[in-house]
Amino acid sequence: MQRAIRRLLTSPVAMIVVLAVALGASGVASAAAGPSAAKVKHKPKPKPCNVNARTLCSALVGAVDREIASYLAAHGSQLRGPAGAIGATGATGATGATGLPNPSATTVDGETVTKLYLKETPGSPGFNKQTIVAADGLTIQGWCDNAGNASVVASGPATNDGGLSWSGYGAAAFGGSDAAIGSASADTIANGSNGDLSFTYTSAAGSVVTGNIGWFTKGAGGCLFDGTAISSS
Repeated sequence: MQRAIRRLLTSPVAMIVVLAVALGASGVASAAAGPSAAKVKHKPKPKPCNVNARTLCSALVGAVDREIASYLAAHGSQLRGPAGAIGATGATGATGATGLPNPSATTVDGETVTKLYLKETPGSPGFNKQTIVAADGLTIQGWCDNAGNASVVASGPATNDGGLSWSGYGAAAFGGSDAAIGSASADTIANGSNGDLSFTYTSAAGSVVTGNIGWFTKGAGGCLFDGTAISSS
């Protein structure tokens, strides 16, 4: 009898039956001892990831970006097409504002610079005397005699109240002044075949004219006078 019971307990069928009975009893006990349905708290189910074109899950977005970057790194040259044609030229923009005027090359800080140039043919003084400087009442003229020698002559305003001084070098050093130069004056301030002189003139109103005149003879070709004058009021 004991041998029969031992053989039954050690058989596979018996083991399956025992295991089934044990599991059944455990389930009944758990149901009896478990909390009531009213006290069981159900955990909320996680919301599914809403995957669409506008709101991808962050993890999925990162994965997609990495995959795209990797693909572009490996196959980017195959994805670039040839350069497109150059577009049409755009419309011309509006004209900008006018810039400030440049200062005059002949006027600086109220002073006017004048170029002096005179070419005279030989002749009598009364016939070919020409003006070299005319500013603020001062008049300087040049003439060339029949031998080709030059002369420079100065006169002043009709009020006879101008002041002129001069100096230079021709055949020798020379200089002079006239404290009341007027329209009837005819001060010879330079002469000879060639030379250079500087002058300063002041009017009664306070205008100042300074300048430099050079001259030389060209023989039968006459005389040439040149230089600059600066006048300020």
